[in-house]
Amino acid sequence: MDQNYSPPQTISSFDRALMIGIGLNFGFALTEAMIGWRVHSLALLSDAGHNFSDVASLVIALMALRLSRKAEDTTFTFGYRKATILASLVNSILLILAVVGILYESVQRIIKPEIIEGRWVMIIAFVGIIVNGSTAWLMKKDSTSDLNAKGAYIHLLADALVSVGVVLSGALMSIMEWYWLDPIISIIIALVILYSIGAILSESIRLSLDAVPQGVSVDAVRTEVEALPNILMCTHIHIWAMSTSENAMTAQIQVADHIDLRGAIVLVEEAKERIRQSQNIHHITIELL
Repeated sequence: MDQNYSPPQTISSFDRALMIGIGLNFGFALTEAMIGWRVHSLALLSDAGHNFSDVASLVIALMALRLSRKAEDTTFTFGYRKATILASLVNSILLILAVVGILYESVQRIIKPEIIEGRWVMIIAFVGIIVNGSTAWLMKKDSTSDLNAKGAYIHLLADALVSVGVVLSGALMSIMEWYWLDPIISIIIALVILYSIGAILSESIRLSLDAVPQGVSVDAVRTEVEALPNILMCTHIHIWAMSTSENAMTAQIQVADHIDLRGAIVLVEEAKERIRQSQNIHHITIELL
């Protein structure tokens, strides 16, 4: 493993954001579920169910983040960093199951609609905008560099945007008595969730299978290394994700015949530095052919 790599410095801020998000979303989801049950609003109940799944997702993300910091041992020689990738995959699957439940209940409510107190829908959804929007804002910084954080950020941002739609539907139900809007909004919530997790699920599966992470190119690595003087060839390049924020690679290089061992070692270090500067790769091992 490359000894020159320093762990990301934003982990503590993500920790705090996750813990705040868990507390806020659990309290809001519980309140939303109780009021949704009282006023017979499927939109509120389905959104509460989704918020409970968000709480579970945030808990899983936090547990994976803590686990990823455990030091490597003789069994897990790379450590436990990949727990963050597994957490992202599990959270995506949980959300898909939640979507199936929401769609089923929405169809049932379209078949058999109920009268709903629109003002309660508006009030709770407005609180949801504040809770989910503020929590998403706390995670925005980390979402640019960590798939685990990106998944949490997108879920919460989608919830905030959906709550805007729920506020509007609540107003229409109060004024126009369009109660059929309640299950329609639930279906829209489900579709927004599906759209938001599609890319994350795909990338989680890719990284679980040790595919080259997004934003990294094998051809670019080869070109960067072979552009150095006295390096004739870079081959057997393998790049994979150690976690949702750390990538690793191994490769072999062939140097010119007149280069001695000391010069070859210098070339290896130059190649590593060039890769670090041009690609999002942290742990680099390069062997001489």
